[in-house]
Amino acid sequence: MDFEGYQLEGLTYDETFLTEGGGIWKPPLVKLYRHDEQDFLVYPVPDGWEHPGKKDLHDLLSLKWKFIRNQNTKNLLERFICLSDADSEKIRLFSEQWGPLWICNHPLHHICFWSSVSKDCDWFPIENIEQWRRIALYVKSLLDISVSLMNNKPPQADLWEIAGLDPDLNISRLPIQAQKYFLTAAINKHLSHLQQGPILWLSWKDTQPELSLNAGLGFIRIVWVLLVQTITKKTGGVTTCDGCGHLYFRNRAISKSKKNYCPDCGQDKKAAKRLYISDRRAAERLWKEGKSIDEIAVTTSRNIKTVTRWIDNVIKGGQS
Repeated sequence: MDFEGYQLEGLTYDETFLTEGGGIWKPPLVKLYRHDEQDFLVYPVPDGWEHPGKKDLHDLLSLKWKFIRNQNTKNLLERFICLSDADSEKIRLFSEQWGPLWICNHPLHHICFWSSVSKDCDWFPIENIEQWRRIALYVKSLLDISVSLMNNKPPQADLWEIAGLDPDLNISRLPIQAQKYFLTAAINKHLSHLQQGPILWLSWKDTQPELSLNAGLGFIRIVWVLLVQTITKKTGGVTTCDGCGHLYFRNRAISKSKKNYCPDCGQDKKAAKRLYISDRRAAERLWKEGKSIDEIAVTTSRNIKTVTRWIDNVIKGGQS
């Protein structure tokens, strides 16, 4: 299933940003290397990084890597699962924007999680393109399984095998409720502390305690957060502020028809006013480019009545 199909099923996710404690190490360039009819991504690293042993991520700064703490992850889930059948160049370009998979060679880690507490991670700066495709296909298969189970329909049998579940278990023949259990277990594995998954983190902001989501190293963990947000669309919980773009925890369910703001941006409706002006200007520009009112409404996420009022003012030469 493609993302248009997911949207028809009502599955969408909010724009999400990496929060305090997480971040992307963005390489200055990534090269393609071909060996034995296989393609590999090669990352620039300091001398000695090709061998096992302790490594300091901050050494990457000397080679012009950039550490980005609050990276806008709009469309990240969609873009990543599209890599399941992408060519090598497309995957290379993705890795230049989002950095490595950070697959760890330490037998207990799976994904690297370098910290000041533990520096036992052993990452090799060459990643197999086929490994990228497999992981993207794995995430996509779990999303496809979720769509079927949310409609109380059995998923295609081969999806469970793609998702890495033992084919001898014959999961596709089990009752729907049992299949839901296997799905949640498969996803929770990547959210657990054993996989160094995203964790809730308590910190202080000025004089008030604040609950945030620590995404950890790299983009792949936030992919799992986006996947969970997508398949739990009907719940409140964690969402993204349309003002500042950071994750926050809602006390009420998410409104699909309105913008959502964290307590800071919601004060005096400043963020809402800025966004309104930005959307109105975008609508005026799109109208001048020949877009229809329906297309503008979709692009700006505004209702047709509001867009029509904006365009009427453009035609009349006035301001809304």
